[in-house]
Amino acid sequence: MARISAPSVVLVVVAALADAAGAHSLAFDALVLAVPAAAVAALAALAVAVDPGEPLAVARAWLLAVVLLLVLVSAAVRAPVRGADSVPRLATSALVAALVVLGAAVAGALWPWLRRRFRPRLTRRAVESGQAPSAARSRAA
Repeated sequence: MARISAPSVVLVVVAALADAAGAHSLAFDALVLAVPAAAVAALAALAVAVDPGEPLAVARAWLLAVVLLLVLVSAAVRAPVRGADSVPRLATSALVAALVVLGAAVAGALWPWLRRRFRPRLTRRAVESGQAPSAARSRAA
């Protein structure tokens, strides 16, 4: 799932950076390319959500669907004023909202890995000697 949503994340970030740099035409092009990438990511997340076993899959599918909608709105609002030096506020707001929702989706996807990676590891010796917290001792028993 992460490999499939990576292009949409990269394209939305490129669009935001291009907007910040004043390259609004490049931002529009990146958003147009991000629409099918976000659609593929949302459909792939929906396919994972249909299979039981992953608790956050449905939330991730909804988040990626919202990202698709926001990217589509941002690209559609920019289309009529493509050559202008300014960008409509709705387009910028939708792009920022898409970045925030993408951040939430990425955080949700990384959360299980981070939890496993940084979980305090208790040695058997610490549990037997009584130095482990009470919750860890009850799990070890």
